[in-house]
This record gives sequence, C-alpha cells and structure tokens, in this order.
Amino acid sequence: MEEKHPPSKRSKPILDDVNETVRFVREQPPEHCLMKVECLSVLQNALTHPGKADHLDSTEFNAGGYTWVLSVYPNGNKEEDGDGYLSLYVKMVDKLSPSSSIYVALRFLVYDQLRDNYLTVLDIQDKRFHALKSRWGISKFLPLESFRDAANGFVLTDCCVFGAEVFVRDGQIKKSILSILESKSDRSYTWRIDNFSDLNNNKLTSPVFSFGEWSWKLRLFPRGEGEEKGKNLSLYLELDNPDKLSHGSKLFTEYWLCIKNQNQGADHKKNASRWFSAVSVGWGYRAMLSISDLHNTLKGFLVDDTLVVEVRIEVLLLLNDMEDTGDRSGTLLFEQTVRFVREQPPEHCIMKIDCFSVLQDAVSQSRKDHLDSTEFKAGGYTWVLSVYPNGNEEEDGEDHLSLYVKMVDKLSPGISVNVALRFLIYDQIRDNYLTVLDIRDKRFHALKATWGISKCLPLESFKDAVNGFVLNDCCVLGAEVLFRDGQIRTSALSIIESKSERSYTWRIENFSDFSKNELNSPVFSFGEWSCVLQITKLLIVFISLAASNWFSSGSVDWGFESFLSISDLHNTSKGFLVNDTLVVEVRIDVMLLLNEMESSVIKTIGS
Repeated sequence: MEEKHPPSKRSKPILDDVNETVRFVREQPPEHCLMKVECLSVLQNALTHPGKADHLDSTEFNAGGYTWVLSVYPNGNKEEDGDGYLSLYVKMVDKLSPSSSIYVALRFLVYDQLRDNYLTVLDIQDKRFHALKSRWGISKFLPLESFRDAANGFVLTDCCVFGAEVFVRDGQIKKSILSILESKSDRSYTWRIDNFSDLNNNKLTSPVFSFGEWSWKLRLFPRGEGEEKGKNLSLYLELDNPDKLSHGSKLFTEYWLCIKNQNQGADHKKNASRWFSAVSVGWGYRAMLSISDLHNTLKGFLVDDTLVVEVRIEVLLLLNDMEDTGDRSGTLLFEQTVRFVREQPPEHCIMKIDCFSVLQDAVSQSRKDHLDSTEFKAGGYTWVLSVYPNGNEEEDGEDHLSLYVKMVDKLSPGISVNVALRFLIYDQIRDNYLTVLDIRDKRFHALKATWGISKCLPLESFKDAVNGFVLNDCCVLGAEVLFRDGQIRTSALSIIESKSERSYTWRIENFSDFSKNELNSPVFSFGEWSCVLQITKLLIVFISLAASNWFSSGSVDWGFESFLSISDLHNTSKGFLVNDTLVVEVRIDVMLLLNEMESSVIKTIGS
C-alpha cells in the first residue's frame, strides 16, 4: 500500500508491499549526490515529447571508486510500470568488463522543505551492476499526486531537491572462527619449588610446559610485585609461544591457579579467565597468597621449605583467521532496524563460533561479557565485531543476542565518521543469511566508538534448531560497515529566464548560387549563450540550442535531417524561396541549465 502522505519526522520506517524498500525520515543530507530542480513543471513538459529522453541525469559523482549519475523520471518510468509515479535510478557511467560485477546498496532521498528533513527510500537488497546491467532504481518511488502535494513539502514554488547515496561493497572480507580446543588428557601442571627460603630471586619462572600446540609457563614473585610487594605472593600464567597467534587472533583461557596444601588441608586457589594474544601474554594475581599465610606452618603451604604450585586449564577457545573460500524472503520491521533474508555472505567480517554454549558459560564467569572478532578493514578504518552471547544487559539486551561493531582506530576530537551497519546471522539449514540492517547511520567519534543492536534476536529463537542459526553448538555471524566517504556532488536544474523574445532571423540571399556543402549563420546570442544555424544543400538544419534536446560539451548540435524537401523548397507556389532568398528563423521557448552547485548550499537547499 503506497502512502499518500509520507511518514512524519518522528514516525517509524514503512515497508512497501513487496518488502524490497523501506521508507524513513532523516535529517542528514545525501552523502554522494544532490540535485535541485527549480522548475519541475517545465522539466515535466520538456520530457513529454515523443521519442525524446524521458528522464534527467544529474552531473556525474563519484562513490566507491566509480562514477555515477542520478536519473530522475519526473513523469515516471513507464517502461518499468512507473506511470503516475516519481521514478529514481542510479546509473553507472564506467564500463565494466564482461566478467566484472559489483554489489551496491542504494538510497534515494527527497527533501521536505517544510520540515527540513529527507524522506529516504532504502532498497534493502543489494544490486549487482555489470556490463549488461548498469542502472538500478525504484520505479514507484512516490505517487506524483503525493509528491506534488504542497502539504507534503516536496515541491514548493515549482522547486524540489533529490539525492542519492551509493555504497559499494569493497570485497575486503575478513573471516574468523572461534573453536574449542579439546584435550583427551587433564590439562594440569605441577611446579615443585624446593629450598624456597634460600631463593634470593625476586622473580621465579617455571619450566615451559605444553598442552597440545600451546606452550605455557608460570611466573612467581615470592615477595610480591608492585603495590603487593612485601605483603602477598604474586602468581601469573604466561603464554610462551604467542608468535603462533596471528595479528588479531586470540586464545581464551579459563584456568585455576593453586598453592597446594601439603598437610591434607584445603588448597588455596583462584579462578581466572583471560584472552591471551600477541600483545597480552600473561594474567594472574598480584595478591595470590599473603606472605604471612605462606610462612604459617599451620596452613601447610610451605612444608620442608618446599612450595607446590599448580595450574589447571579447563577451557581453551581459539579465535583465529579463516581462509576466504569465496562467495558461496521475508522481511520484518523491528524498532529502527529492518530484517530480511539474502544469499550473499557478509562483505567485511565473518566469525564462526564452534562452541556457542561454551562461549556463553565463559563470558558469564568473566569480567568481559562479549567476544571481539579479529580485526577487519572497511572504509580505510579498522574494526571488530563484538558478540554478546548472553545479551548486552547494559543496553537492555538481556535474553537476546547482541551484536555491535567497534572502531579500533582512535579518532581525534572533532573528527567523526558516519557509517551504515549491517549484521548477519547464517541459517545453516536454508543456506542464507538473516540480515539485520540499522537504517539510521551511526556517527563514530572520539567519545563513541561502538554502535550496534542490543536486541538482534531473542536467544530462544537464535538457539532453536528449527531456525538453523545454531546447529551442533556452531553458529556463524557477520558484519558489514558501509562507510560514507563524504564526496558529495551537487547540481541544480534552473530555468533561464529572458525579458525579451529569444528569436533570430537569418536571411540568405542568392541562395541558388552558394556552392558549399554547408552554410553557417552568423553567431547570435541569447544572454550568455551563443548559437549558430547550419544548413546543408539537402536542407538539413541544425542549431546549437534547439528542438527539445540536452546540450553539453560533448553534444553541441541538434536538428532535423529531413526538415524540408528540396522539391517543396523550389516550388514557387509554396513561397519558401522568393527572389532567390531564403529566410530561416529560430525561436527558443525554454532553456534549462543543469549545473554544478557549491556544496555549502546543501543545508539551505530548500530556501
């Protein structure tokens, strides 16, 4: 059902009947292209001539490394059932090779001059541009009746403003996998330290021990470390081969550190959980055991001057990069998000979790309630996908799967970037992706480096095997970061008024005597535009500004090859050639100029 009146400034997004577009209102102007038409009715009349162009192309703009134009059909694109509607399209100017294609997310905007905001129509399915398909758009953007209704604010005093945004999927995908490292044997190590009181070292390091491919060591400070020096014994677990972790890869470890009681009493132990990486190789406790308890013979920790230290690793999870194996419908509206199903995998980040329930248990016992993916690149910045497997309770996401994107780079104060976010969940049964799209751009800056969706999906639905998101405790999550590059190109279509009639008469005497194949008139001008008329012997007439045509630096003339037959010309009863004199006249009724605008007018474009 088409809305006669677009949503108000505070209304929720509206989905169309075929669930392919969503409409919402925003305040930000278009990012890539903005075109102001100051004479809509004149443009509509100019584009009604049979056999002529039925649309207006904007000046060229750049987005995602390609060149584009915005095509406006003010009377509707009848070839695609858009009669009676405003139709908007984006056309790629560059020519792709036959084997190349790019996926693009499109947004079209119309400015509401009364409320100072933009009706935005988002095509939720990416469009594939290739050699045989260089144009995509929306044939039924808005009924012309609604568009021209002054109460809606889109057309005032015959003026309107259109815009477009083109987000090109750059193909730089980063994949990671979270897997549980199984062990057939107990992962524990005992370190026996004899002659403990004779040790003069401030720091002791155990021999290296290994569980599978991962090597570890214990580091002990008998007299304590830092502010605990002289008060407590300090004990840490350290990863000995962090070079095995590639940049961004991490090893989650849940373990127990223990000072053994050698008199059959209770051991003194502390639980720890930590992500180990190439830059974070150790974790433990500065206040592991008080020095007074250590030397208290009744406690049983130091017996015959021997100390026994033990570590037991209970959980090992590896988050690592995956090889990129290449590429491989219904829609739901929820708050400020749109949910739909698509087949294309995520463009920028894929994270596979082989042990979702283990991850849930691990983060519930840890001070960190989420898992960050390995780093990935998008829009020239570095990001991570943050997964809250038990929900982000701080943002009311309890009992939901919460997904966020975090910028790793540190922006300086005063700098911000606007980003469109998509989160994806793989359906392993149907081989497609539930895509959750945040329709509002998010502004990242020095004080706000994380944005996402706290209620991406209820955990009950997410873990229900019927839905296919979690099978055999395995799930796959993804993210796309569509970066607004700020390269806006602005153009305006204006009518060139004239206080006098724009006509010129060319009198050609001794017409039968001229022997050239073509004859050019003197140059004549209307305002700042200069023109000439051209006649050939076959009486083909061209004019540099004539006959309902768009002129440009690459298309400077237009006319009629069969303007008047030679027989009619020389027929004296017709009266065209009298006393060997021919009189030619041109009259320009309408002149429209599509020109570049200063980008500074964007905010006041409706004034």
